[in-house]
Amino acid sequence: MRNVSMSTALTVEERLTILEKELAELKQGQSTVQAKHGWLAKITETFKGDPDFGEILRLGREIRMADALGENTNHESAKCESTK
Repeated sequence: MRNVSMSTALTVEERLTILEKELAELKQGQSTVQAKHGWLAKITETFKGDPDFGEILRLGREIRMADALGENTNHESAKCESTK
């Protein structure tokens, strides 16, 4: 962003032009951030309502919790019932 001192004699139009440019830069930066983090939302929307995806999320959460507590080193407890 441009650093313009308030003591600088600028017309209202010039100040407005600067603000509009800075706003456009901010909007562009925000859309870039959203695009970087939007991949997860796209994936979860793809599988929305799928019971298998819900099970995958549950098992992943179980593994992460066990790992955090140091209880699960081989992930055997989180295997899906159909693979046992």
